[in-house]
This record gives sequence, C-alpha cells and structure tokens, in this order.
Amino acid sequence: MQDSAVLEYLEYVAMKGYSAATIKTRRWILNTYQVWLGRETESASAQDITHYAGSLIKKRSSQNMQRYILLALRKYYAWLVSQERMLVNPAGTIAIPKRVDVLPRVADHDTLMKILTKTEGSGYLRAQDRAVFEVLYSTGIRRRELLGIRTDEVDLSRKVIRIRQAKNGVERVVPLGACAYEALERYIYLRAKKRIIHDREWLWVNYRGWRLNEHNMGSLFRRYCPRGTITPHGLRHACAVGMLKNGAGIMNIKELLGHKRLTSTQLYTKLTIDDMKAMCRKHHPRKQKDIKGSPGKGICKKYYRMK
Repeated sequence: MQDSAVLEYLEYVAMKGYSAATIKTRRWILNTYQVWLGRETESASAQDITHYAGSLIKKRSSQNMQRYILLALRKYYAWLVSQERMLVNPAGTIAIPKRVDVLPRVADHDTLMKILTKTEGSGYLRAQDRAVFEVLYSTGIRRRELLGIRTDEVDLSRKVIRIRQAKNGVERVVPLGACAYEALERYIYLRAKKRIIHDREWLWVNYRGWRLNEHNMGSLFRRYCPRGTITPHGLRHACAVGMLKNGAGIMNIKELLGHKRLTSTQLYTKLTIDDMKAMCRKHHPRKQKDIKGSPGKGICKKYYRMK
C-alpha cells in the first residue's frame, strides 16, 4: 500500500511544474525507499536514513545515484517539515556523496556521417529519420525536448526552433544548421501531404499520424545504431564537443544546450583537453619515445635534477 504522504508530495511536485520524467523518478525513489523501510515514511528517523544510505552502498549503486536518491529523500522530508507533519528532517544531516563527473562517450564525426548516410532514401519515414538525426546533431537539444516540439515552434523562415518544453523550464531558441534545415524542410513538406494526422499540433508524427513517443525514438536509433553505439544524448555530446574543437565559446555552447550551470558545460572541455594531450603525445617532436632510456630516467629527469 502506497504511503499517503508520498502521494500528496508527488501531487505537490507536479503542481510545481516539474517534468513527467522527474515525477516518475521521484515516485520510484520514494516507493523503493518505503518498501525497504516497511512502514510509513513519516515515522522514519535519522538512523533509518543512515541505514538506507548504507544499503545503497551494499547494492553497489554509483556515487551519483546515491547522491540523487539521498537528495530526493532530503527534499521529500523538507516538504513534510514545511507541512508540519514532521518536526525534524531525518535526512537533513546525512552526508551527501559528492557528484562525480563522468566523461561521456562521444562518437567521431566520421562515424556519425556513416550513420546519417544510412538514413538516405525516399519516403516519409526516411525523411523523418534523417530530420531527427540532423536536428539532434545540429542543435544539441535533448530527446524529450525534440519530442516536445510543436509545429508552431518551428520557424523555417528564420531557421530556428523555439524550445518551450526545456528541462529547466527556461525557454530558448536554437538555430538550425544548413543540413538540419534542409532535412527538416523536406520532412515538413511530406508531413503536409499526409491525409490523416491525429496529433496535428506536434511536429513529429509517425506513419499513422500519431505523435512520436520515447518508444518510437528508441526503435529509430536501434535501426541505425546497433548495440547502442549512438544515442540521442550522444548526438548532444557530439554537437558540444565538435563546436568546442572548432573554436566556439563555452558560454555560447551553454546557452545552446540549455544548461543551468556552467559546470555542466565545462565537462566537455575535459574531453577536448584529453584529445589535445593525446595529439601532443603522438605528434610533438619532443615526445617520450624520442628520449633515450626508459620513461622518467632520460634526458628530462637529469636536466631537472641539475636544476
């Protein structure tokens, strides 16, 4: 039986305008926690939270997952305190693990071009597939942002898309590159010729005229990207890293991607720095293999010992 306090909290979260994905995740976190607790969540103590944090470690949950879960519990209990249903937040003193920045896997441009070549062809579905890939790669928008685009949010005359269903609730306008513009224009032309469209307000509709969903998007990528070599979020990463390598400013990329914090965008600079280090190790005239002796025991070490 689900806790009544959890249900009321989830209603509050929905009323505050959080995304459906956030609500779904918090429901899962709180339901899993309640099952572990074995009683109403309002009766929990700080010791219960500490023991639960220990159980997450035993289950080998990642540090970032532990952080996300414990922060969700802290917010939940803070709400209960604000509603005067508890006197003290039992999760208020728990140590929250630090966030670990995990460098994303980014496909190189040649690999992406090979995948885009697979989408070439005539017909409505091929045009849609090509447009989806091109728009994701060109703009760096998120998968849910792509699926949430309405027809009136696309301005082909200005070559821009307005993103209203953004993750952080902040609208932004993203420009379309030349290839993305051509692919989207072709898709919209073929879409207009369809006789039956049930969900007219949405930009992306399947062959039967219904709005594309997460399942459709997963199927699309599995067709062209075996074994998950490329994902919608992978195209977002590729867009950001490619622009950084070509000299784009970090603040401009932050605005394009819709990041709330600059630190989220700065993660991509680590990828470009790693590439630069690898390039220097491979091509610099004073690379390690040119120094006589084993690494660390050659000319350089003798020089610095003299200094």
